[in-house]
Amino acid sequence: MTSSPIETPTWQQSDLLGDMEVCLECFSLRGTFEGKEHRCRCVLRDDGWREREWGTRDIAALVDLCHLCARNTMKSGTRWSWYACETCLEVNRVVGAVFDSRKAGALPLGRHSLMNGVTLGGGDYDDAAVHGFAKLLRGLTSVWKRIFEWAPEEAGRLAASAEWDLGEGAVPLVEWLERFPASVGASVDAFCRFVEYDLPEHSSLHHLNKARNGFTAAGSRSMRSVPPSRNNEKQWLNRRRTPS
Repeated sequence: MTSSPIETPTWQQSDLLGDMEVCLECFSLRGTFEGKEHRCRCVLRDDGWREREWGTRDIAALVDLCHLCARNTMKSGTRWSWYACETCLEVNRVVGAVFDSRKAGALPLGRHSLMNGVTLGGGDYDDAAVHGFAKLLRGLTSVWKRIFEWAPEEAGRLAASAEWDLGEGAVPLVEWLERFPASVGASVDAFCRFVEYDLPEHSSLHHLNKARNGFTAAGSRSMRSVPPSRNNEKQWLNRRRTPS
């Protein structure tokens, strides 16, 4: 695992994503992908669009921005889809393997509880088992809620750094991905900022810390070229967190 830009899977190639855009208001995707109309969260959906376009599918989207790093796309469409891109999932798995023995990862990035190792299991259940499961489920949904809050905040932070007009219009998805290339360092940095702690010094995490250090150093150099008056990331975050 390195901090260089990752190889793009075939389904993520620009010719397939060329009709998709990132909405600069809600930071979800809109456009057409694999013959399916995707609508961002800003667009009214009470015209029968979901039933007409998506039928009984669990999720009305086949592709979405990574909810953690906002720099890559991820497959969607079912309750078994992930909330993060492949790079963020791998970072999450490595960190989770260090802190505990679960294979699901440090953060619950799967849409279904089973994907995160949270299950009641088979057989007869006593009260202690049921209460234990309920406690795990409450913790799971609490982190999911934070992920849903984080996703537009992180995408908005990136958009603000590009000095696009926030709150109106859209940016082609291909342009977004070129402007904010995915990398291991970017995924580690997003992970650490999300959980609000740095990764500890550990032999299994050395390559992740190294990748993050390289990414943040490069980011600091690029941000020095942006006039402070034009750097409106804090303004964006404050706008998102201020009740309307």
